[in-house]
Amino acid sequence: MKNNPFTYGNPITNPARFVGRESEMNQILTRLRNAAFESSSVVGERRIGKSSLLNALEAQNLELGDQRETACVLSLDPQMLSSQATPRRFWDRVLRQLSRTLPDGQLKVAVEELRQAENLDTFDLSDLFDQLDDAGLSVVLLLDEFERVAGNSNFGPDFFYGLRALAIHHRLALITASYAELSTLSHSDDVRASPFFNIFATVHLGSFDPEEADELFERYLADTDVRFQKSERAFLASIAGAHPYYLQIGGGFLFDAYQQGLPDRERLTYTRERFTAEAEDTMEHSWRQSSDEEKISLTVLALLSAPQDRTAGGGFSKGKLTDYYSHAGPTLAQLARRGVVTEQDNGYTLFSAVLAEWIRKELRSAVATPQTYETWLNDPANQGRLAQVKASLAGDVKERVLPKLKESYWELVVGWLTNPATVTAAFELLRSQLG
Repeated sequence: MKNNPFTYGNPITNPARFVGRESEMNQILTRLRNAAFESSSVVGERRIGKSSLLNALEAQNLELGDQRETACVLSLDPQMLSSQATPRRFWDRVLRQLSRTLPDGQLKVAVEELRQAENLDTFDLSDLFDQLDDAGLSVVLLLDEFERVAGNSNFGPDFFYGLRALAIHHRLALITASYAELSTLSHSDDVRASPFFNIFATVHLGSFDPEEADELFERYLADTDVRFQKSERAFLASIAGAHPYYLQIGGGFLFDAYQQGLPDRERLTYTRERFTAEAEDTMEHSWRQSSDEEKISLTVLALLSAPQDRTAGGGFSKGKLTDYYSHAGPTLAQLARRGVVTEQDNGYTLFSAVLAEWIRKELRSAVATPQTYETWLNDPANQGRLAQVKASLAGDVKERVLPKLKESYWELVVGWLTNPATVTAAFELLRSQLG
């Protein structure tokens, strides 16, 4: 019996198991290989594969620039830095890794001397990078979970100005990974105003292309006697989309079902049950990270995709979605970029039927007591919000919609229903799905 080839707990570290991302890798490598030796910022959802991409980049034998100078690729995971960490601790870690990559000699001695220095400023670091430049050495610094640095108040504007200066004046390139664009993660306006963020090109990491999903299955199953049927791959696409993390989960449980000798229908039931239990925490995290506008668009898609509401397969056009929520258009592109929504020729859908089910259940979970609801209704601020709902529907909203929703979504839904252009369609959608 072969070991299950699918894994989803840790990032991919073996280059032979790294699948796809050719376009994103080329964007990063092209910037490293140009004359300016430029930096990139990888942005993507939790579990989308950012760490795996950095690992694959680290494993490459990089030849850079016209002189094909040697590149020292250093990897630093700021998750290892505590909230009390300082720039000095950051640079100590970088210099330690740099020292390990260098052969014995004057450069290694210079790095170690700088590590031991009582004081360390940008001029000291610049002097060291002058020596590295003269030796024909480039440094690529891979910084995973960079929000741990950008959001740390111990790393003030001086740190980011200094890091930018080093990257501009020396052969130092930064490849960061974060769940959002760097400037939005900064802990203060002073840091957000820093020109540091201007040195990066953003590389958005979303779901796989369909071809990459197929490549994942082909490569991972190649050394086993299991082959997923076409219908099973379509089933995995319905619950996992082309999201690499969810494909690994779904593929792993389907492989287990084969190993247990389950018949066709039982294999799918087994896979879906276990996939749902394993994937819901990460799906919930994606929901919590969404803005109110994104949550409303996701809710519209989830309610429209309810089994009793579907007369045909396929997606929903932007025009149809804006009938229910006028701001759906701007949020759909962002949701598709995140990999939470899939954009196809026939419209938009949630990437996973399991996510759609989770949203529908989440909206109705832990319904509040009548007393709690009455207290909320009597709050002057909430009365003011409800007064903005179309008068002919306000009573029905209070009696037939809000009491059936989880308390934490009352304000969100009322805000949605204050738009006179979409309130009727939105109300009917909510009423039909809430019963």
